[in-house]
Amino acid sequence: VDVPTLRKTIDRYLSEIDVRPTTVASYRGTLNLLLEIVPSGLPVDRVRPSDLTRVVNRPTSLVSRRTYYRTLRAFFRWAVRDGLIRTAPTDEVKQPKAPRISPKFFSREEFKTLLESASDPYTLDLIRFAVGSGLRSGEIRHLRFGDVDESLGLIYVQTRKGFRTKAGDRTVPLSLLARDAYENRLQGYPSRRVPGEALVFESPLGGPVSASWLAHLTKNLVRASGLDESYHFHTFRHTFASWLRIDGVSLDRIQE
Repeated sequence: VDVPTLRKTIDRYLSEIDVRPTTVASYRGTLNLLLEIVPSGLPVDRVRPSDLTRVVNRPTSLVSRRTYYRTLRAFFRWAVRDGLIRTAPTDEVKQPKAPRISPKFFSREEFKTLLESASDPYTLDLIRFAVGSGLRSGEIRHLRFGDVDESLGLIYVQTRKGFRTKAGDRTVPLSLLARDAYENRLQGYPSRRVPGEALVFESPLGGPVSASWLAHLTKNLVRASGLDESYHFHTFRHTFASWLRIDGVSLDRIQE
């Protein structure tokens, strides 16, 4: 059986994969670089790992090199699954390592500045609870008063109708900072009896606040504080973990 040429295999691959047109265009650009190195009429099973390494190492950006590698790997693994080649030459190409980027977090001074810029009790309680609990945006937006047990000092993060936790149900310690914010929300509730199913940070219109609203709130708050505008709501979660690490808590314990 004749083995198809590299050019024909690339054209077929790009016509068959079920991805967006912009992704196809990106893949085509990378695979065309391979055609600049080896003859387009070369049988696809004759492409050498060294040819692929030349493509992968072409850009100076590490991010681009990783993108090129993933594109080539996807193409040759598809060719293996389709029975066009026996093994993928990318298996013998060293994958560019991802850069190690430490997540940004608020220093204690920056967080103090942020608190001073909060213009209302709701925002103040929200950001204090976020840093004090380390919960994700969705977990805070859907948190109910009944999910917090002050006597045991615990927050129960759980999936419920209309909301699914990212990492499954879990229990988080209620820190002093989060407890103070939570108690403020209790005391500020419009009725003396607080239903367990009531949202801790309910939208003024009722129901959970939106993720975009939280993002917008954080952006405006950071800007008003004169802080790094790359900070976002998830930075509060990074801050929670980073402060614990600075205070000597083990990585295993923080992860737990």
